[in-house]
Amino acid sequence: MEEGREKKDEGGGLDFSLRLSMFLRSLLIQAGWNYQRMQNIGFVFALAPALRRAWPEPEKLAAAAARHAATFNTQPYMAGFILGNIARMEERAAAEGGGAAAAERIMNVRQALASSLASIGDRIFWGRLRPLTAEVCMLVWLAAGMTCWIIPGDCSGIPAWVLFSGPAVSVIFYSAVALYMRWTGLAVGYACGGSSSCGLDAFDWSRLIKRLSLAGLVVCAACIAASLVLLLRPEAPSSAGFWARLAVPVLAFAAQRAARRAGKSMLFTVSAVFVFSVSGWAALGILNWMRGA
Repeated sequence: MEEGREKKDEGGGLDFSLRLSMFLRSLLIQAGWNYQRMQNIGFVFALAPALRRAWPEPEKLAAAAARHAATFNTQPYMAGFILGNIARMEERAAAEGGGAAAAERIMNVRQALASSLASIGDRIFWGRLRPLTAEVCMLVWLAAGMTCWIIPGDCSGIPAWVLFSGPAVSVIFYSAVALYMRWTGLAVGYACGGSSSCGLDAFDWSRLIKRLSLAGLVVCAACIAASLVLLLRPEAPSSAGFWARLAVPVLAFAAQRAARRAGKSMLFTVSAVFVFSVSGWAALGILNWMRGA
């Protein structure tokens, strides 16, 4: 390799410097979100380094940027697959002299990938990974001995590191997956640039979604089991308090399932769970007051 020549990244020949620049810019793809064209500003901003390299002439660069200022919307963590693909297509179009046909093909591929990857990304990040992240936070709290959020009590004596350990581990876990997908998507997209299915076969998405669902179920079961142990431990199985404590998670779970079957929104589901949980704790408090009176 000639001295001074830019290093090529192993992922499909994408320059490391260009990949890094697009990656950092893609972190702001939601910053310019608007109701008219959604993520178009962020997409153009992230794609700008590739456009400047492909179209050094100011007039052609402006035309390419204006073209990509059209409506664009996808799952933000999956945008790297589209950015890499379009960067490669713009390079090829510039090498071939451009033209209306090339521009139309670029926009068609961009739109097709945006819709497909949005569906996959929503199922992975919003539908699986985000709930799993919340479960990880609760599991870390339980492992660190923080139980006042389950059993009403004084949380003032809990060390700060325990309080922040759950959110910190959750944020690191979630961000690691999101950043990996952004970084890898750029190289994968560039390597298969020009294909309207680019990125759709990069991973076994169905298998990944199933594994995330299973992981969420396992972590949720662990949290429920630990919570039940903590809730039921102070009471004897024959006491009324035992059954009152047991009724809290059972009623909350029943409310959640009923809301989902009725097709209610997540806000309604969470509200129903909250109402039943508070009602259960109120009943438990009244029972304890009556026993102490």
